Amino acid sequence: YTLGSHSPILPHPGFLPFSLPDPFSVPWEAIISWALAAAQFFYTTGHQPVFPAIHWNAAFVGFQQGHDANLMPALLVGANTFASHILFAVGCPLLLLWPFVCEVSSSRSETLRSGMDGSEEQLMEMRLRETPERFSAALLQLGLKYLLVLGLQMLACVLAAMILRRHLMVWKVFAPKFLFETLGFAVSSLFLLLGIGLVMRVDCAVSQWFKQVILAQPR
Repeated sequence: YTLGSHSPILPHPGFLPFSLPDPFSVPWEAIISWALAAAQFFYTTGHQPVFPAIHWNAAFVGFQQGHDANLMPALLVGANTFASHILFAVGCPLLLLWPFVCEVSSSRSETLRSGMDGSEEQLMEMRLRETPERFSAALLQLGLKYLLVLGLQMLACVLAAMILRRHLMVWKVFAPKFLFETLGFAVSSLFLLLGIGLVMRVDCAVSQWFKQVILAQPR
């Protein structure tokens, strides 16, 4: 409040009384939700971690005459079974890019409403290029966090199989669940590396393009 007045001091519209979260750090809640969503879509697509529930018909999709080798059917069945793990692992880097996309969208709407110049908006879109080494480190950190969550899920399956090793349904429920979880972890790790490698390759290409643009500008 101001001295001698009862009207409060309103802060500037661009001022926030609290510190914003670091956009280069993905919270654990988002990573855990992403991993649980991958498991949820595994069951949503009609799969179960038991051998009788495997969709063997996927091996003949697009190949009505059959196959000459066993490699292609195995790849088709594996892609059908672990489709959710593949998609969510490849799309895991989107968790890091999403805050910048939301920031750009909100800045555009605010710029249109206020009628301000769009120069600040362009600067906000270029925040990823201000610290490229920090972006690469954050991308690797995101991958390690995601693998840690998947590893904890697999560890829980290992403990369940060990504790219930005397159970009557150990070879029908718990052992197949452990096997499916191990294969899902391996598939997710492989495609997570592919997704991170693709994003880093694009980031390096964009960095080289920016260097060429800067060098081509007249001084």
